[in-house]
Amino acid sequence: MLDRFCDRIWLEEGLARATLDSYRSDLTAFARWVRGRGGLMTAATEADIQEYLSHLFAVKRASARTASRALSSLKRFYGLAARERWAPADPTIRVCAPKLPRSLPKAPSERDVEALLNAPDVDTERGLRDRAMLETLYATGLRVSELVGLKIVQVSLDMGVVRVMGKGSRERLVPLGGEADAWITRYLAPARSALALMRVSISSTCRRVRLSATIRTRRRATVPAKYRQRAAWLSPRASDPQSPAVPRNDPADHETDW
Repeated sequence: MLDRFCDRIWLEEGLARATLDSYRSDLTAFARWVRGRGGLMTAATEADIQEYLSHLFAVKRASARTASRALSSLKRFYGLAARERWAPADPTIRVCAPKLPRSLPKAPSERDVEALLNAPDVDTERGLRDRAMLETLYATGLRVSELVGLKIVQVSLDMGVVRVMGKGSRERLVPLGGEADAWITRYLAPARSALALMRVSISSTCRRVRLSATIRTRRRATVPAKYRQRAAWLSPRASDPQSPAVPRNDPADHETDW
């Protein structure tokens, strides 16, 4: 039954392998617990779900976040099981998830930020472009996807603001800051023209390669790997994992130091 469940949600939503493995792990643990009590997973009741969550807290010493994830997996499974009549009813409907503690992401030090900003080689056109992007990212707190999709017409150097179209097609004006303004101005002078000429000079036989690279870039906008390595806090999968929202919070955190 678990195989049918995982196959179904994979076909319907195309979930990643890690997500499917997480569902399977949570549901297998619950099924093993139910069998140990002489019951069946398809016959579980609301009382069984509540007792299982208590078991996670008392015996497994699970955190509220772990228990909440387990309940989320159970809700997903029993919602589908009830619709497909694998189970007579959904026992999780009235079960509430445990309250999760709210925590703020850990902000990196100003030294770490300086190391990242100084990583690009500004003696090259690409390095100058990357420095301008990183300064803009740090000054404005934009999402990386918003940064790489930024158009020149959205940047007002005279007014010192950036017009951004964010989630839900909501538009907002974000202050730019003097340092980012200076690096953007420096980039727009010779470097951007040089990069444009480099693109134009590529032969027509490479157009298909360039098009496929553009499509991949638009599918998943990321910070260049060499800068992620310089500052592990930019990547949630790095050796010192932190929230992906950390770079967006840095400007506000460091402003309080002044």
